[in-house]
Formats: sequence, structure tokens, C-alpha cells
Amino acid sequence: MKILILSLSMVLAAFAPAEELADSVALVPVSKLRTPAPLFFSVAAKSLVTVAEDHTDYEITASFRVHQGKPETLTLGLNGEGEITAVEGEKLRTWTVRKEADGSRFLDLKPQLPEEGKSAEENYTYRIFARHYYGRDAGTPVFQVLLPAQGSAVGFSAETELRHSGDALPAVTEAAGLLALQGGDDDVTRFGGSGRLTVRVGKKGASARPVELTAATLEGNPSADATSMSFILRATLNVAEAGKAADLLESAALSGEASGDGWHVRLRREDDHYVHEIVGDRTGSFPISIPFEVPIARNGDRRSVGFIIPAGVVVPVHIASLGDDISFDKDQ
Repeated sequence: MKILILSLSMVLAAFAPAEELADSVALVPVSKLRTPAPLFFSVAAKSLVTVAEDHTDYEITASFRVHQGKPETLTLGLNGEGEITAVEGEKLRTWTVRKEADGSRFLDLKPQLPEEGKSAEENYTYRIFARHYYGRDAGTPVFQVLLPAQGSAVGFSAETELRHSGDALPAVTEAAGLLALQGGDDDVTRFGGSGRLTVRVGKKGASARPVELTAATLEGNPSADATSMSFILRATLNVAEAGKAADLLESAALSGEASGDGWHVRLRREDDHYVHEIVGDRTGSFPISIPFEVPIARNGDRRSVGFIIPAGVVVPVHIASLGDDISFDKDQ
């Protein structure tokens, strides 16, 4: 009898006016009360960028690690020019490119999830393919390279390799927020981090500059009294036209030989300051090694050095003799 009375009460409550239900008590399964844990994931991305005369191809390998939550959608940011053409990988259900009102783009990846009650995978790896087409009649294209960005990840790391094919000669004109890395051959430029990478696409022979530096590296050592920094700039000087010059350094003082086989350095006055420029004595490619000094400026606990090298020469920098308690300002 008690069971019949309870059933009747529940039926009557279902048809009761809303105001009479205000203080009622509902019985809900415990499983329905559990709040799903928020999704936290990190991404490690590696990009291979191949620049050709009329287009640039991208291959991005993105490795996702799920730290918490249900990975219904894994979102990767997209910065730069290029259209996603395909995405490959195990346990991938769908992918879409989403564009926000401010122009920012995101790649939403939806993995295949297990049946209810089973744990989802912790690791997902996808290969993302894209292409930016500018055509052979575009003159000298300048564009922002398509790079993956953090999106909704809680952690993000990235490496980028810039290569060329055929007669294309890409020159980096901007590398904001990126760190030039050492390693690889002379035809590969490597970067670490996330930011903005802009290149200008020239052509071998016809568009080569009269004098140009490639494969540059920079090594520095602070003085014992921390008032100056000694640097050595090493690079390959490519001379297409003898007697022509290119800017080399500003706001620095040479501290060693100012000439070598196939080249020499001279000063040029420009307004109220001087610029070191390098002159190609004859055509060909020549290794250069140029030492110079830069004063260290002090502002409280901060130290800084400032000098200028030519646009387009992205230089990996190695500074020795620094303590473990040194940190760098990423905004500089």
C-alpha cells in the first residue's frame, strides 16, 4: 500500500501548478549530478615549410596530450597565410577551420571517442597539410608564413623548418616572437617558439642581391667587469656583383680584422651615425668572421646590449659565461 501511495503522489506532483513545486524535492541519479572535469591539453607542433616559386607547402605535425577532461574538440590556432587541405591521423572523426569576426582562425579537431564509461586516449597526433598559392606572376611575393598557435591549449611548444625548392630563394624579413635555432644545413632555417614569420620569395640568378649574407651565426662573451660584450659574426658572403656593398652592422665597434679573402668592411656616414658595410671584392662565396664589441647598458637589475644587423639575416645567438640565475626579456 505504501508503494501505491508514493506512486500516486509522484503522478499528482507532475501535474501540480509551478508555484506548488517551488519547494518540492526531486530524486536524481548521482551520476547526473557529477560535473564533467574541464578539458586541459597541451600541444607540441613541428612545421615543415617548403617555399617554391609559385606556392608554399606546409606540413604540420601536432601532438596533443590530454591532461584532464573529455577531448571532444582539440583546438589549434592558425597564424599566417595558407589554406588547410587535409588532416590525417588515427582516431580523427572530423576537422573544421573556424574563422572569428576579428579574422583569427582556428582548426577544430574532433577525435573519435570511446563508448560511454570508457576512458579516452591521452595522446593524439595529427598531420596537417596546407598550401599558400601566389602564382608565378606575383613578382616578389611577401607573405606571413602559416604557423600553428596555442589555441585553447594550456601548454604549447613549436619548431619550424623553412626550406626552399626549385629556383625559389626565400628571405626572412620578420621573425617576431621566434628564436632562430642552430643546426641543419645551409638551405634550412630553423626557429623555435610561436610568433610571426614573414618571408620574401625571390628567384635564383635573376633576383639575387649583389651582396648577401647567408648561414649567419653570432657568438657572444661578456667582459669580466660586465661593461661590454664581445661578439663574433660568422657567415657566408655571396657576391653576385664585384664592388657592391651591403649593410653589416650599426651601433657596434669592430675589434679585429676588417678584411679577408674576397671582402672588406668600410664605414659609411648616415645622418648622425656611422654604418659598417661589407664590400664584395670579387664574385663568389666567401666565409667571413668579424669580431666586434658592444657596450652593456645598465638599468637597475637589468642589463642590455643593442646593435643592428641587416634585415633578412636571422642570426642564431649563443652567449657564453652566463650564470644559471640569468633570465631574458622575451619582449625585447
